[in-house]
Amino acid sequence: MNIFQYYNSSIFREGKEPTEKDGKVILQKGLKKEDPICEKVLAFYARLHGKEVSNFACDCLPYSGIYLVGGMINSVSDFFLKDKSFIVSIL
Repeated sequence: MNIFQYYNSSIFREGKEPTEKDGKVILQKGLKKEDPICEKVLAFYARLHGKEVSNFACDCLPYSGIYLVGGMINSVSDFFLKDKSFIVSIL
């Protein structure tokens, strides 16, 4: 089960019908804060990604830092910096 399907389940929808969305729509609606479920998905992704980066840093001890690159990171970098979920997970 993916993250969107989990947050879109009846536990979080409070009586509303579940919706189907693809990754691009989830990203767009989450970044624009149009859908609370998409926002929760992005916040969860930020926490999860932050924890993985933190674990990687502990494993490798990179003295020059860690560079995050790629299409997904470029799309959500502003969200990561504003949401604090990513930063708190690293610290």
